[in-house]
Amino acid sequence: MKPQDVIIKQADSQDIAHINEMMLHSFSYWSYTQEELHKIMDLLHIDEEYLTKHGIYLAHYDKKDFFGFFSFIKNSDQENQLDYFLIRKDLIGFGYGQKMWEVCCDKAKSCRMKDFIIISNPYAEGFYQKMGAKKIGSRPSTIRLGASLPVLKFSL
Repeated sequence: MKPQDVIIKQADSQDIAHINEMMLHSFSYWSYTQEELHKIMDLLHIDEEYLTKHGIYLAHYDKKDFFGFFSFIKNSDQENQLDYFLIRKDLIGFGYGQKMWEVCCDKAKSCRMKDFIIISNPYAEGFYQKMGAKKIGSRPSTIRLGASLPVLKFSL
């Protein structure tokens, strides 16, 4: 499979279970323990309230199931933040993330964003830097004691 033109659609409540399932499988690509994966899902799972408040965009490459999703929020400092950006774990490293990134940035521009913050999974930091994001700091992880999460900024 090769990445093709990405089609974006707004998620609805019927997609929530599939989004959470994909999130769990995507994070399992990295070297998280089962306990850490449970903590991640407790912290990051999507529910109806999140979907209604922020919206989620699903990335499709055909008319079948979506291969990834992303969403933006306004963080506590009222900055635009890329809150989720995940693809199926079997597609990591094959160009799908880059294709979805392009569409994600187009969506941000259409929402009149000039930039956005990313609080990254440490394993994904290199991807975001490759896409042009700049590291601006870090914050403590709530999953791994003593670990930190990279904070990046992407200018459109």
